[in-house]
Amino acid sequence: MRNTYIYQDLAYHDDIRILKIMRGDQAAPLKCMLLPSALPAINGRPSSSTSKMHDYFALSYCWGREEPTHPITMCDGRLQKLTLSNSIFYIQENVAAALRRFRRKSADVNIWIDALCL
Repeated sequence: MRNTYIYQDLAYHDDIRILKIMRGDQAAPLKCMLLPSALPAINGRPSSSTSKMHDYFALSYCWGREEPTHPITMCDGRLQKLTLSNSIFYIQENVAAALRRFRRKSADVNIWIDALCL
């Protein structure tokens, strides 16, 4: 299976990518978007990022060698909505299970997850 999602460039010294899991029922197909999020100031050096700083949960662990076969729809983060240009990113079963556990029915959830944000 081939990913059709293309990562947008980042200001690597000032931003990280945050995955926004779009609200929905746990069993519904996953819909997400990657957003740039400003890093906090370090040692008094203010960030020169033009991105908003988002609150988020973080998840990282050994993902294993399983083939990524579970599709998630990646929405256009610049437009902050579903568009005709949405693309697909394939993830492993355990990553899909983790995203479904974080997803809420009534609110979007921001997460930094190494499998998608790096």
